Amino acid sequence: MNLDEVVSAIKTTEDPFSKGRLIKQALTQFSLTYNKLSKLTGIQTSYLAHYVRLLKLPDLIVDGYYSQIIPITHLLILSRLKNEQDMIKLYEEILKNNYTAAQTEERVRNILHNIYEQGYSRYYSEDKLKKLKKAIKEKLNHNVMVKIVQSRVKTKLVIELKANLLESNLMLKQLEKIFDLKDLDQDSEANK
Repeated sequence: MNLDEVVSAIKTTEDPFSKGRLIKQALTQFSLTYNKLSKLTGIQTSYLAHYVRLLKLPDLIVDGYYSQIIPITHLLILSRLKNEQDMIKLYEEILKNNYTAAQTEERVRNILHNIYEQGYSRYYSEDKLKKLKKAIKEKLNHNVMVKIVQSRVKTKLVIELKANLLESNLMLKQLEKIFDLKDLDQDSEANK
């Protein structure tokens, strides 16, 4: 097939796996980028990538789709997992627990970021965060702004002091004491 025929087939093919194979063929055989193929087909680059990603799903899961046991939405989410073992395990969980797409998405995120296995799958409560911010402010004895942003994969702690150099140095000295960092002066002298 030439490029025009492949592009036409991509546009008209309903089967997601056939569409994925055609997209992969266009990308490799004609050395196209996702952006170029997107312009030719009118399909967003993210959707093109989703279809190609479906090709890495194990046969067991593909059979589940063709047997109408699992919808395409779940397959697209499942295909984000990195290894076949995780895909099959979650596929079985989906069938057993009748997960919605949102529940499947949550489980995939947990697996990808090792959240579930660590046992800390809940955020700190607003009340707890408020108390923590207050404790930090009190410990530093300065008029500081404390901000804590927590997501599933990282937490950012910002301590901001709007002050001159002398006042900020005093606060930094307090942080040294809090963290018991006695060797900072020696380290900076050694690096000169």
